[in-house]
Amino acid sequence: MRLRPLLVTLLLAALTCGLLGPAQADDKLHQQKRAADEAAAALRNSLADVQQDVAAAVVAQKQAADRLDAARQRESAAEYALDTARQKDAALAARLHLAEGEQAQAEKDVAETASQLDAGRRQVGSLARQAYTSGRSGTLDVFLDATSPQDFADRIQMVQGALRSQGSVVRQLNALRADLRSRQAAVTAKKQQIAGLKAQAAANVVVREDAEAAAASARQSASSASAEAASATATLKGKEADERARLAAQEAEGRRLAGLIRQRAIEAAARERARIAAEERAAAKRAAAARAAAQARDSAGSGSSGGSSGSDDSGSSGGSSGGGTTTIGGGTLSRPNSGPITSPYGMRLHPVLHVWKLHDGTDFGAACGTPIHAAADGTVIWAQNLNGYGNQLAIDHGIINGVPVVTSYSHQERFAVGVGTHVSRGQVIGYTGQTGYATGCHVHFMVYVNGATVNPVGWL
Repeated sequence: MRLRPLLVTLLLAALTCGLLGPAQADDKLHQQKRAADEAAAALRNSLADVQQDVAAAVVAQKQAADRLDAARQRESAAEYALDTARQKDAALAARLHLAEGEQAQAEKDVAETASQLDAGRRQVGSLARQAYTSGRSGTLDVFLDATSPQDFADRIQMVQGALRSQGSVVRQLNALRADLRSRQAAVTAKKQQIAGLKAQAAANVVVREDAEAAAASARQSASSASAEAASATATLKGKEADERARLAAQEAEGRRLAGLIRQRAIEAAARERARIAAEERAAAKRAAAARAAAQARDSAGSGSSGGSSGSDDSGSSGGSSGGGTTTIGGGTLSRPNSGPITSPYGMRLHPVLHVWKLHDGTDFGAACGTPIHAAADGTVIWAQNLNGYGNQLAIDHGIINGVPVVTSYSHQERFAVGVGTHVSRGQVIGYTGQTGYATGCHVHFMVYVNGATVNPVGWL
C-alpha cells in the first residue's frame, strides 16, 4: 500500500539531508538519492496496513527525528566554530602581549643606545676642546719641545695614543649610530606587527560574536527539535493501543474469510476426490464391459475388428475431463489491474508496534476508480465492507493445477458484482479505491491456496 503524495513529499524532504562538496557532488547526490529512495520504499512498505492518521504520525515522527539530527549537527558545527574563534582570540591576545613586551624592550634598547650615542658625542667634543685649549698649533710643537731622545719617544707614544683614542671614539660613535637605526627599525616593525595583530583581534571579535550568536541559535533550534521529536514520539506512542486493537480486528476479519475459504477448500477437495473416484469407477465399468464383450466374441468364435477401438476412445474421453489450466508461475492468474506493484507480499516490521507482521498480499497501485479485473474464472463468494480491508471481494476459482484457489481484492471503491455471480477471467468486478486502512488508491490482491495465503507473484 502506498503513501499519499503529500506524505511521500514530506518523507523525501525529511530524508534528504546535507550540502554536497563540489569535488564529489555527483557521486554523493546519487548515493543520497538511492538512500532516500530505499528509505522511502521501506517506510511505504511498513505503512502498508496502517491507518492514515497513524501513517501521518509515523512520517511526522521520522521528520522530527531527522530535524533533530540535523539540528544537533548544526549545533556541533556552531560550537566547533565558536571554540575555534575563542582559541584564535586567545592566540592573538598571547601574540599581542608578547609583541608589546618586545616593543617595550626595543624602545628601551633604543633609549639606551641613544644615551650611549650622546655620551660618545660628548666625549668627542671634550677631546676637541682639550686640543683647542692646549694652545698648541699641532703635533710638531709637541715633538720640538722634547728635552731628550727618551722624552721625544715618550711624546710620540703620547700623540699616537691620543690619535688612537680619538679614532676609537669615532668608530664607536659610528657603530652606535648604526645600532640606533637598527633598533629604531625594530621598534617600527613591532609597531606595525602590533597594529596588524590588533586588527586581526578586532576582526576575530566580530567572528567570535557571530559564532556565539550562531551557537546560541543552534542550541535553541536543537532544543526545539528535541521537544518536537519528543512530542511526535509521544503522539505515536499514544496510538499503540488503538493500533493493536485495529490489527486484532483486521486479523479477525481475515480469519473469517480464511475460515470460509478453508471450508470451501475442504468441500472442493472432497468434490474433487468424489469426481476422481467417479471417473475411476466409470473407467473400471467401461473396462469390465469391454472385457466381457471381448470374451463373448471369443466364445462365439467371432473375430470382429474395431471392438477395441471403442474401448480406447472411451478411455481417452475420461482422461480429458479434469479441467486443469496452465502451470503455476506461467500466467495462471491475471493481474487485477495494469498498475505497478507498490508493496510486495512478505514479512515486515510494524512501524508503531515494532513487531514482525505478514503483509498478506501484493499491492497494485492505480488511480481511484480504475477497473479491477477477475484473475480467473470463478464464483464470487464474499463481498463485504470491512474496517481493515475496506470493500473486499473474493472469488472461488475452484481447482487449479490440483489445488483449490481463491483470490481476494481489497480497498475497492465499489463493487461491480455481488455474491453468487459467476465471473470470467478479465471481467470487471469492482473499482480501485482506498477504503478501510489504506494510505493511497490501490488494490490489495491476495491469493489463497488450500485456504492459506501465498505470494501472488508466483501465480501471475
